[in-house]
Amino acid sequence: MADFCVFEEDEVSIFDGKTLKCGLVLESSEFASSDEEEEYSCLPKLKKGSIRVAWHPDGAEEELDESQVTVLTLQHEEVLRSFETANGR
Repeated sequence: MADFCVFEEDEVSIFDGKTLKCGLVLESSEFASSDEEEEYSCLPKLKKGSIRVAWHPDGAEEELDESQVTVLTLQHEEVLRSFETANGR
């Protein structure tokens, strides 16, 4: 497994060399539950290590390998660590 994990509702981006796209993770193969399988039953099951992303602003959905995206969402611990470092704590 990779050193990072992409979770549902994470904000992600991808850069194709000239365009930056931002989106929201709808589903992750690593953390799918039976309830989510019912919700997405009309969609093909994700391959291991894949995520389903809805891109801004049109909402187009795409399945990608999680290593293809950059996670933009900050975790609570990351914000606290940055604050403490900036304030010498």
